Amino acid sequence: MERWVLAGDIGATHSRLALARVGKKIELAEISQERTEGKAAFQRQLKGFIAHLKEKHGVRLSQACFGVAGPVQNGKVKVTNAPLFLSEEGLRRKTGLDIRLVNDLYAMALGLGEFEKKSFLEVKPGKGKGNQVLLASGTGLGKGQQLLLGNEKVLVLPSEGGHADFAPQTEEEGRFAEFIREKRGKKGPVSWEEVASAPGLELIYSFLHATKFRQRKGIRAKILHARDKAKVIAENKKFDPRCREAGRPGNGTSGSCRGRQGISPWRHWPREGWLSPGAWCRKTRAASTESSSSANFWTTRKWKKC
Repeated sequence: MERWVLAGDIGATHSRLALARVGKKIELAEISQERTEGKAAFQRQLKGFIAHLKEKHGVRLSQACFGVAGPVQNGKVKVTNAPLFLSEEGLRRKTGLDIRLVNDLYAMALGLGEFEKKSFLEVKPGKGKGNQVLLASGTGLGKGQQLLLGNEKVLVLPSEGGHADFAPQTEEEGRFAEFIREKRGKKGPVSWEEVASAPGLELIYSFLHATKFRQRKGIRAKILHARDKAKVIAENKKFDPRCREAGRPGNGTSGSCRGRQGISPWRHWPREGWLSPGAWCRKTRAASTESSSSANFWTTRKWKKC
């Protein structure tokens, strides 16, 4: 029996809502995407989308579930890198729907079984059934784990592990960490989120520009004035070696991040695989399979035993 579901993916950069037809397969019928701003803007988007669905499809919804980029506590969540606070009770009063908010990586982990094999870019094969780790590099760095408890039973754990401290392993990584502190104008630990994310790609580019060589003026100006600087860097990697190099150490660092983050904090070996959704991986797709990412992942000390 088919049913209609209203789903949402609320990130720090974009808020996406979708009407899905759920039967033997999941099919998206309508999608609404807007930039993430304040609560009033999101409520307008949500109410307008619900009204549009009722008018166009005759759909009367009663429930919805949104994956939100932030820790959900008692039905409330503050989007980690955006000025947006949401609560289930507040959205229920505004829309009349029974709405549940969950962490976005928790939602991704629950949906892994719905993806077709062609949706994945395999870097290295897994080792059969087992635990899985998700590291989603976008505006921030999300983390989740899917643990196999036996008899096909799965336990999904959300996490804010992306905010763990970045521990430099080389002299260049140490200089990069100091560069980040100088850019933000205050001391204190550097988190993995500041390194292995789309804003992290911008920081790596700026670090290379400041410490190694000067960029061609035209591309440099284009990057500086772009709203999405990481996107411009990724688009120019074929034409400019500096943009290309910005992606490579970034993916090497991201590989190191996957290796170190994957074994913390519970030491559940993810034998079935790492999954890396998010804007970072889309923008640096080709470089994700290069040796710098793979080598930095497998040289993580713990993985030498596996």
